[in-house]
Amino acid sequence: GKTGTSQKPDSGAYSKTRSWSSFIGFVPAEKPVLLCGVMIDEPARGEMGGVAAAPAFKKIMSQIISHPELEFAERILKQNPALYPKTVKPVIVPQVCGLTKEQAQQRLDSAGIQYLFNGTGGLVTYQVPFAGGTVDASGKLMVYLDSPGQKTQQMPLCVGKDLRDAVNMINIKGLKLHVVGSGFVKKQNFAPGSIIHAADVCTLYCAFGS
Repeated sequence: GKTGTSQKPDSGAYSKTRSWSSFIGFVPAEKPVLLCGVMIDEPARGEMGGVAAAPAFKKIMSQIISHPELEFAERILKQNPALYPKTVKPVIVPQVCGLTKEQAQQRLDSAGIQYLFNGTGGLVTYQVPFAGGTVDASGKLMVYLDSPGQKTQQMPLCVGKDLRDAVNMINIKGLKLHVVGSGFVKKQNFAPGSIIHAADVCTLYCAFGS
C-alpha cells in the first residue's frame, strides 16, 4: 500500500497544524481482488498516513474479507492458490454449525483444523468453508458465533429435491421462503446446517433438468 500526508490550505498558504492523512492499498499483493482507500481529515496529534489511516485500512479489509455473505475470502483463494502451500494435504471440514463454541472447538481440534472465531455469542451459526469442503492444514476455518435464541432453525438440504418437497421442509421449520424458478432446487442461499434466524429469508433457485 501507499501512505500519504498533505497539509490543508489556510489563507493562501498551507497549515502547519492541520492535515489530511491517507492510505490506499489492495489485497492480495498478487492478482488483487479488493482495492480500498482511506482518508482521515485532521487526524489526532497530526499523525501521518502510516499511523492514522493504515490501521483503518487493515480493519476495513479484514471485515470485508471475513464477511460470510460477501465471499471475498473464497474468491481470493481461488485466484491466488499459491496462498496455500501446495505440499500440504487438505483436510475435510466437519459440520460445526449448530454446535456450541466449546463443542466446535473440540471437534475442530480433533480434526487438526485451525480456526478463527468471529462474534461474541456461544452458538456457531455459520462457517467458511462449509461442511464437506476442504481446508489446508495451514489454513483456517472461519467460524461465526451468535447468541442462542428460541427463534432459530437449522437450514435443511434442499438442493436436488423437488420444489414441493423442499417447500414442505422449509414450512415445517417455520422459515420464510422465496422461490426463484420451478422444478428442482439447484441452489440455496444458506448452506445446509446453517443457523437461520426468524428474520432471515431462505431463497431457493429452481430449474428443470440437470
